[in-house]
Formats: sequence, C-alpha cells, structure tokens
Amino acid sequence: RVTVSDGYMSKVSITRVTVSDGYMSTVSITRVTVSDGYMSNVSITWVTLSDGYMSKVSIIRVTVSDGYMSKVSITRVTVSDGYMSKLSITRVTVSDGYMSKFSITRVTVADGYMSKVSITRVTVSGGYMSKLSITRVTVADGYMSKVSIIRVTVSDGYMSKVSIIRVTVSGGYMSKLSITRVTVADGYMSKVSIIRVTVSGGYMSKLSITRVTVADGYMSKFSITRVTVADGYMSKVSITRVTVSGGDMSKVSITWVTVADGYMSKVSITRVTVSDGYMSKLIITRVTVADGYMSKVSIIRVTVSDGYMSKVSITRVTVSGGYMSKVSITRVTVSDGYMSLANFNWVSNIHDITNERFTLTEINTSKYI
Repeated sequence: RVTVSDGYMSKVSITRVTVSDGYMSTVSITRVTVSDGYMSNVSITWVTLSDGYMSKVSIIRVTVSDGYMSKVSITRVTVSDGYMSKLSITRVTVSDGYMSKFSITRVTVADGYMSKVSITRVTVSGGYMSKLSITRVTVADGYMSKVSIIRVTVSDGYMSKVSIIRVTVSGGYMSKLSITRVTVADGYMSKVSIIRVTVSGGYMSKLSITRVTVADGYMSKFSITRVTVADGYMSKVSITRVTVSGGDMSKVSITWVTVADGYMSKVSITRVTVSDGYMSKLIITRVTVADGYMSKVSIIRVTVSDGYMSKVSITRVTVSGGYMSKVSITRVTVSDGYMSLANFNWVSNIHDITNERFTLTEINTSKYI
C-alpha cells in the first residue's frame, strides 16, 4: 500500500510465507512515512525453519525529523542442535550537537562452548564525550577467559581514561592483569599503570607498577619491576623514583638480580640529588659470581656545592682459582683553590703456592693550587 499527498508519502509492505512439513515461515513488514522533513521507517523480519531449527528476528526503526535522528536495531538469531544464539541491539540518537549510542552484543555457541558479551555506550554533547566499553569472552575445554573494560571521559580540557584487562588461559595456565588510569586536566597529568603476569609450568611471574604525575613544572615518577622465573631460577627487582620540581631533581634507582645454580648476584643502588647549585651522587655496585668465583664491590660518592667538590671512590675485586685481589681507594677534595688527593692501592696476585706477589702503594698528597 502506497499513499502520496502534498509532500506526504506512506508505504506499507507486508509479506507472509508459510510452508509445512519441513516447515518454513517468513514474515516481513515494512512501513515508511515521509512528511515535511519527517521520515519514519519501520522494518520487521521474522524467519523460522524447523527440524535443524533456525529462527531469526530483525527489527529496525529509523526516525528523522528537523536535525533529529533515532535508530533502533534489534537482531536475534537462534540455531539449534550444535546450538548458536546471537543477540545484537543498537540504539543511536542524534539531536542538536548531541549524540548517544548504545550497543549490546551477545554470542553463545555450545558444545565446544564460546560466549561473548560486548556492551558499548557513547555519549557526545557539546565539548563533552563519554565512552564505556565492556568486553567478556569465555571459551571452554582448553578454557580461555578475557575481560576488558574501558572508560573514557573528555570535558572542557579534562580527560580521564580507565582501562582494565584480565586474561586467563588454563591448562599450561597463563594469567594477565593490566590496569591503566590516565587523568589530564589544565596542565596536570597523572598516569598509573599496573601489570601482573603469571605463567605456570616452568613458572614465570612479572609485576610492574608505574606512577607518573606532572603538574606546573613538577614531575614525579615511581616505578617497580619484579620478575621471577623458576627451576633454573632468576629473580629481578628494580625500583626507580624520580622527582623534579623547579631546578631540584632527586633520583633513586635500586636494582637486584639473582640467578641460581651457576649463581650470579648483582646489587646496584644509585642516588642523585640536585638542588640550587648542590649535587650529590652515590653509586653502589656489588657483583658476585660463584664456582669460578668473582666478587666486585664498587662505591662512588660525589658531592658538589658552591665551588666545593668531594669524590670518594672505593673498588674491591676478588677472583678465585688463579686468585687475584685488587683494592683501590681514592679521595679527592677541591675547595676554594685548595685540592687534596689521597690514593691507596693494594694489588695481590697468587699464581701458585710458590709464586706470590703483593704490591702495596700509598700516596697521600695535599697542596694549594
């Protein structure tokens, strides 16, 4: 049925089909109305098949009027025996600089089993935008599960984003958790990131946390890293903290490494402070290697302030087997045209029981320059 009159148009279309025994049924209805800048479209579809069984329902409605648009779409699919079910709903509204979208997706498949849920919501109005996205995936038998949530908000120079991810795999087993949060507002920025990874069997675990803050010439960063691997065994710990404010800077860095069986251990600590012409730096290093055996210790400290400089350096090296030992200590002080140097060296070298050599050197000098 079609009706047209003075800028007005209306169309209605209906279809129905029914077949028996193997059974099949189709219903299709369409209605369109157009009048003075207004348009409405409604479409309905119905399909049914029997025995193996399949059912499909699809409904679409669209309305347009004076800068306004609305669309609703619904889809449902069902298949039986091996079984599959799909549901998808979408709604979109647009009006005077405003936009809203809501979408749902659901998928289910049976026997081997798979399930997917996806929900998305988006709102835009003026300079404001908000988005929420949720995803869930489940697969069975070998088993896999994924959860992902993202939320973004933008408004008048402000932005916030939160992201959550979780992954689980079973059997050999793997688990991942990742959380990220970012906030930006008027010269301010903050980011927090958390990562956790676990793998089983040969076993591996990783934890990494990072926090960064930036605001008005100020910056702060804090980072933690932890890695653990088992059987052959390896462990790593790394912590870093950096703060910058005006002309001031402070940095602390700690590293710890352990490896087993052949065995290796490393410890490294660094600290740096800078403030108003003052600088202080401390470095500590320790290395240990076993069996053939080697050990290294190195400590360095430097201080600079208003024409004054002081440096202390300590080194110790020990090697076993063919045996070598080295000790070296150096101290330097400079202040107002004055310089002082103290240097101490010890070298010991034993090649075999009948061949020994020890060398001791000491220098201590100080003078005006």
